[in-house]
Amino acid sequence: MTDDRIATEADVVTKLSARLVHDTTAKLTALISTNAKGMKPFAVIDQADEGQTKVSYYAPAALAASHHLTADLAANLAGINALTDTLAAS
Repeated sequence: MTDDRIATEADVVTKLSARLVHDTTAKLTALISTNAKGMKPFAVIDQADEGQTKVSYYAPAALAASHHLTADLAANLAGINALTDTLAAS
């Protein structure tokens, strides 16, 4: 029996931020509260990685597939990509 809940590295999206962890967290929280009703950060983990701030999350498509979500629900999850693109670009 296989466990379809086990994620692979390909299932995780990681984007780099030019900001410090605190500033990245504040900016991401602001973006979410402004642009994504009902969404909030699940967890914030500050783990030093040679001074580089990274934002990582499970890929929306991977979550949708592993939880057998409808296309509408999967589309809702995909909104995180645009938010984190904005975060990484600014």
